[in-house]
Amino acid sequence: LLDPVAIGMTDTADLDSTLKGVHLEMVPVALVPGPQCVESAGWLVDLWEARGISEEDRSGDLGVDPLGVAARHGTPAEVDSSIAEVLMRVGE
Repeated sequence: LLDPVAIGMTDTADLDSTLKGVHLEMVPVALVPGPQCVESAGWLVDLWEARGISEEDRSGDLGVDPLGVAARHGTPAEVDSSIAEVLMRVGE
Protein backbone atom coordinates (compact mmCIF):
# COMPACT_ATOMS: atom_id res chain seq x y z
CA LEU A 1 0.00 0.00 0.00
CA LEU A 2 1.59 3.25 -1.15
CA ASP A 3 0.46 6.78 -0.38
CA PRO A 4 1.91 9.04 -3.09
CA VAL A 5 0.92 12.17 -1.15
CA ALA A 6 2.49 11.06 2.14
CA ILE A 7 5.83 10.22 0.57
CA GLY A 8 5.89 13.15 -1.85
CA MET A 9 5.74 11.34 -5.19
CA THR A 10 5.59 13.62 -8.19
CA ASP A 11 6.09 11.30 -11.17
CA THR A 12 6.75 7.81 -12.49
CA ALA A 13 10.45 8.08 -11.63
CA ASP A 14 9.57 8.58 -7.94
CA LEU A 15 7.32 5.52 -8.01
CA ASP A 16 10.02 3.50 -9.78
CA SER A 17 12.58 4.52 -7.17
CA THR A 18 10.23 3.63 -4.33
CA LEU A 19 9.57 0.20 -5.85
CA LYS A 20 13.19 -0.51 -6.81
CA GLY A 21 13.86 -4.22 -6.45
CA VAL A 22 10.17 -5.11 -6.19
CA HIS A 23 9.04 -7.77 -8.68
CA LEU A 24 5.84 -6.13 -9.87
CA GLU A 25 4.75 -9.29 -11.66
CA MET A 26 4.63 -11.03 -8.27
CA VAL A 27 3.44 -8.29 -5.90
CA PRO A 28 0.20 -6.30 -6.09
CA VAL A 29 0.63 -2.55 -5.65
CA ALA A 30 -2.21 -0.53 -4.15
CA LEU A 31 -2.17 3.26 -4.26
CA VAL A 32 -3.91 5.28 -1.55
CA PRO A 33 -6.40 7.65 -3.19
CA GLY A 34 -5.21 11.26 -3.16
CA PRO A 35 -5.85 14.60 -4.87
CA GLN A 36 -3.77 13.49 -7.88
CA CYS A 37 -5.19 9.97 -8.02
CA VAL A 38 -5.62 9.96 -11.79
CA GLU A 39 -2.00 11.04 -12.29
CA SER A 40 -0.63 8.51 -9.80
CA ALA A 41 -2.71 5.75 -11.41
CA GLY A 42 -1.05 6.69 -14.70
CA TRP A 43 2.37 6.48 -13.05
CA LEU A 44 1.68 2.91 -11.97
CA VAL A 45 0.54 1.94 -15.46
CA ASP A 46 3.63 3.67 -16.91
CA LEU A 47 5.86 1.73 -14.52
CA TRP A 48 4.23 -1.60 -15.40
CA GLU A 49 4.81 -0.81 -19.07
CA ALA A 50 8.40 0.38 -18.54
CA ARG A 51 9.26 -2.80 -16.67
CA GLY A 52 7.59 -4.99 -19.28
CA ILE A 53 4.92 -6.38 -16.94
CA SER A 54 2.26 -8.12 -19.01
CA GLU A 55 -1.38 -7.17 -18.51
CA GLU A 56 -2.03 -10.64 -17.09
CA ASP A 57 0.61 -10.13 -14.38
CA ARG A 58 -0.48 -6.64 -13.29
CA SER A 59 -2.17 -6.63 -9.92
CA GLY A 60 -3.18 -3.94 -7.47
CA ASP A 61 -5.42 -0.95 -6.91
CA LEU A 62 -5.04 2.26 -8.89
CA GLY A 63 -6.50 4.28 -6.02
CA VAL A 64 -9.02 6.27 -8.04
CA ASP A 65 -11.68 7.10 -5.44
CA PRO A 66 -13.04 10.67 -5.71
CA LEU A 67 -15.39 10.27 -2.73
CA GLY A 68 -12.65 8.82 -0.55
CA VAL A 69 -10.35 11.69 -1.53
CA ALA A 70 -13.03 14.22 -0.60
CA ALA A 71 -13.49 12.56 2.79
CA ARG A 72 -9.76 12.31 3.51
CA HIS A 73 -8.47 15.56 2.02
CA GLY A 74 -11.54 17.77 2.17
CA THR A 75 -11.68 18.32 -1.57
CA PRO A 76 -12.65 15.96 -4.37
CA ALA A 77 -10.03 14.61 -6.71
CA GLU A 78 -10.08 15.97 -10.21
CA VAL A 79 -11.37 13.06 -12.24
CA ASP A 80 -12.01 13.89 -15.85
CA SER A 81 -11.76 12.20 -19.20
CA SER A 82 -8.07 11.45 -18.57
CA ILE A 83 -9.15 8.56 -16.33
CA ALA A 84 -10.59 6.83 -19.40
CA GLU A 85 -7.13 6.87 -20.99
CA VAL A 86 -5.53 5.37 -17.87
CA LEU A 87 -8.19 2.67 -17.59
CA MET A 88 -7.84 1.73 -21.26
CA ARG A 89 -4.10 1.28 -20.75
CA VAL A 90 -4.68 -1.11 -17.85
CA GLY A 91 -6.40 -3.63 -20.09
CA GLU A 92 -9.51 -5.64 -19.60
